[in-house]
Amino acid sequence: MLKFLLFAAVCLTFSCNNFRPQGISASGNESQPPEQDSVSPDSLSLTEGPLPDSPSSQVTGTFLFPYDLNNPDEKFKLPGRLNEISGLSISANGALLIAVNDEQGKLFYLDKNTGKVVQEFKFGKSGDYEGVEMVYGQVFVVNSSGTLYKVNHPGEINQETTTYRTPLQRVNDVEGLAYDKAAHRLLIACKGKAGEGDALKEKRAIYSFDINGEKLLKEPLFVINRQEIKDWRHREKSIASRVIGYLDENLADDAFGPSGIAIHPLTGEVYVLSSVGNCLVVLSPAGKILHFEALNPDLHQQPEGICFDSAGTLFLSDEARGGRAEIFKYRMKSPNY
Repeated sequence: MLKFLLFAAVCLTFSCNNFRPQGISASGNESQPPEQDSVSPDSLSLTEGPLPDSPSSQVTGTFLFPYDLNNPDEKFKLPGRLNEISGLSISANGALLIAVNDEQGKLFYLDKNTGKVVQEFKFGKSGDYEGVEMVYGQVFVVNSSGTLYKVNHPGEINQETTTYRTPLQRVNDVEGLAYDKAAHRLLIACKGKAGEGDALKEKRAIYSFDINGEKLLKEPLFVINRQEIKDWRHREKSIASRVIGYLDENLADDAFGPSGIAIHPLTGEVYVLSSVGNCLVVLSPAGKILHFEALNPDLHQQPEGICFDSAGTLFLSDEARGGRAEIFKYRMKSPNY
């Protein structure tokens, strides 16, 4: 009964807040269309700043978030065999997207301008595959229990797969994989348990895998505190949104569990996507939270994959939820957009 009354209050709040003449902002001022000028990466501010009052704004502190995630430049619907797309990467030549589908030991090469599948091939048996990344022509894939696969000569007649069993387990629920070019290592993001000990409780961890040494480093590279996520989210949420968080744990203030990870090629910042809580978090190269972005649930119902091309164009993939899986394309924007 209590949840019903809360839900009714939410509906009443939404109906009051959403009645506003078209073209008028919440402050009563006339809204202006965003500018769409191009921008040089050198003009973007990369300085870390204090926790802002409004982390969902496009400029947070001294950090500029260079994407408008409410307005994708393009989006593509994917064929049914990619309905459970769970990982996304970019090819070595930058022309193709590389995707992995949950439960299938297959790699899919997609045209990054249309989403059309141009090649698909097996690399292993069926399993719970979650992340994919291309590194100098080799493709790495990780499953939810932390096992890493390296595919040499992918799609060719002499293709071979090497398996690395890391100390991570199913309880860690691995979901994200990224390549850190500066350190020649893989970043592995865990949706579940961060690790052992009280210091890692209520946190989420990102581990690193030494490619040359072929081993996972024991201690997490980055640790994300869910209390920090709560602090960032709390500053942008209305009372109605907080009530919805009470009704749905997936939308609670501290809801966060990485489902994808990628490193921005122009800035070195680490972008962490979370289907749990439906958000995107940007970390500095040292692991400090620079920005929090709540995703529009009308666009992104289950975001699972993330990658960039060399120009900084952002690609996000969503699993199918009652329809078909999609890929969303976001170009970097002007500071004045």
